[in-house]
Amino acid sequence: MINFLLVDDIEQNLTALEAILAQDGLNLLKARSGVEALELLLQHDIELALLDVQMPGMDGFELAQHIRQREKTRHIPIIFITATHKSLQLQFRGYQAGAVDYIYKPIEPGILKSKVNTFYQIFQQQKQLEHKNQELKRYAEENAQLLSQTQSYLAALEAEDRRKDEFLATLGHELRNPLAPIANGLQILAMSKDPQQLVETNKVMSQQLAHLKKLVDDLLDVSRVRQGKITLNRVPVDICDIARRASEACRVTTDSKQQALTVRVPEQSIWVLGDETRLYQVLTNLLSNASKYTPQGGTICTELSIEDGATVVTKVIDNGRGIAPEMQQKVFELFTQVDLTHHHSDSGLGIGLALVEKITRLHEGEISATSQGLGRGSTFTLRLPICEPVQSSADNKAKQSSQPEADNPQSENEKRILVVDDNREAAETLVELLTLLGHEGHCIFSGEEALAAATELNPDILFLDIGMPGMSGHEVCQQLRQKTHFRDTYIVAQTGFGQAEDKQKSEAHGFDKHLVKPLTLQQIQQVLAEHDSRRATRDKP
Repeated sequence: MINFLLVDDIEQNLTALEAILAQDGLNLLKARSGVEALELLLQHDIELALLDVQMPGMDGFELAQHIRQREKTRHIPIIFITATHKSLQLQFRGYQAGAVDYIYKPIEPGILKSKVNTFYQIFQQQKQLEHKNQELKRYAEENAQLLSQTQSYLAALEAEDRRKDEFLATLGHELRNPLAPIANGLQILAMSKDPQQLVETNKVMSQQLAHLKKLVDDLLDVSRVRQGKITLNRVPVDICDIARRASEACRVTTDSKQQALTVRVPEQSIWVLGDETRLYQVLTNLLSNASKYTPQGGTICTELSIEDGATVVTKVIDNGRGIAPEMQQKVFELFTQVDLTHHHSDSGLGIGLALVEKITRLHEGEISATSQGLGRGSTFTLRLPICEPVQSSADNKAKQSSQPEADNPQSENEKRILVVDDNREAAETLVELLTLLGHEGHCIFSGEEALAAATELNPDILFLDIGMPGMSGHEVCQQLRQKTHFRDTYIVAQTGFGQAEDKQKSEAHGFDKHLVKPLTLQQIQQVLAEHDSRRATRDKP
């Protein structure tokens, strides 16, 4: 809305002006004196003033001077309306007072309307320009904001790319490290006849293979967590017991570096609602990280305490390299390493702490890192909510302890075992291992051949790969189970897929057990023991 001010001491003149000028979008403000006009000027934004010259008290010229003297109103165009005969002296005085035009009485409606409409259109255009300018300004601000966001995203992507490049380079380094002793060990096994040397070589190769397996497992776990595919089996577990076992598991590493590992854990149990395997993974990762960044002869401490009666606080404290202030908020980001100088062979992949953070969050807990700076050690603090213990938790532990251990002696009876895998080397080496354990092993390299071989050999146990070209392991197992003769055969799935849904799918297709490659000797012995246990139960009168 555009405001025009009409000033005349005669009401009929104001009414006549209003009738001539009235139109949509124009608000006509009327004043019968100079004082009243000044009040309206203070209250409203006026775009044009039509002033009668001859008014009692403050005339039109004086009012115009007041308008020009004020910062807010000095820009307002002024048209004088007068009944005085035209004179150069009068016009000069009016223009001195700031007038842009004169209109003489009696007023010609067409002339007045034409002149006022000119200003009205100018002000409309100005309003439109102001509106467009505001829109342009808003668009410019939005574009600047988008540009800033885009630059931030680009910087983040570039940083992510750099971290991934560094990760891939480190991954290659970490994979080659264990491969070298394994390759050397194979040569030693082929050439040496010294029994003690063969035992030591086998030990080294087994350790390096375990390291490789952990690298792969960590990579897969990070991927699963990021995709939301990890499911936790959360039951009341004793975090003190888990902390003790994790510390003992890491003593081999700390002892090799002559590091003093202290464990300060309450004797009584502290229960949390958690997945025992994953919490053990969290604590071993924290301890391994502490050992990795602590020099030879350093100290590491694991301590547990209760905070506010509702939270158990686990701290892993070391006097190692420490963490720079700018890195303390980043150590839990994927592919981030505290030391990127590559001067240390144990810098790791930068995924262990990211995995710790994600698993902790799944347990509704918190993990944080603090350090006084480089060379001044680090403290990693894990906070988990305490829960009430339940009887079933102790029962489960008793039940687990009663299960056959992996190193229990297997049955003396020789078993006929069929291994089916399209990876020829994997199948043949597993058969060789089974033969060394005293069993009759056979291998087949496709699902189609497996059906005929199983019928011919009638195996006691069948190790069956899932992802084979042509007929998959699921199809083979399903077809065998449809035959009466194979309904009691112990069939084990061996695969690279280890998600909960993969295990459920194997069970639905008739498998007795689902194992993730590579199979360990411990797992194979467990299968043999479970087969013996099942057969003994079945043969009871």
